[in-house]
Amino acid sequence: MLEFWNNKFKSPDPGSSEILHARKVSGALIIFPSSVGSICELSMFAPISDIASKTLAIVHKKFENDRSFFRRAMLEVFDAENGKPAFLPYDNHEQCVAAAVLFVKKKYNKLLRDYEKMESAELVRRSYYGTVFAK
Repeated sequence: MLEFWNNKFKSPDPGSSEILHARKVSGALIIFPSSVGSICELSMFAPISDIASKTLAIVHKKFENDRSFFRRAMLEVFDAENGKPAFLPYDNHEQCVAAAVLFVKKKYNKLLRDYEKMESAELVRRSYYGTVFAK
């Protein structure tokens, strides 16, 4: 998958590919910052406003009042860029999945509302030319 996006975006490195994918392809992003890799990914997206604003970070509830750099700095930057942190207990899988599904539905509905503002359905079709939405 990474090789495909590196070629598609002609990006110089995997980080640039991830940013371009998040910025240009994804309508909503869900991150569970529970490992070094996922925390790094969130910290890469956090200061980029147009990516942060379509990202939900489901953070383990035990870190909600933590005084760590992760909680007091990186999540604050993420929140300031209109990212949405949600502090949920990771052992409650249903609650975590429900929060993720609701977030994606809201972003999808916003996308539909934004497209309704366009002058014609042709603009929508053209914006997805060459994708699964193309005729």
